[in-house]
Amino acid sequence: MLDWLLMYAGDDRMLQLYKRVCRAYWQVYPDSIAFYIMEYRKEYDPESLIGTKY
Repeated sequence: MLDWLLMYAGDDRMLQLYKRVCRAYWQVYPDSIAFYIMEYRKEYDPESLIGTKY
């Protein structure tokens, strides 16, 4: 599901859904959710990664 949501996270409504799903599963699957958050940042918010190793 997160793969599909990530493809459409550029749309504001889908981004809100993506964030809700990530928050809901953060406690259960922290490593997976951290991966998807980083993928979102790489794809849609690369400025937030300036000065990091990514």
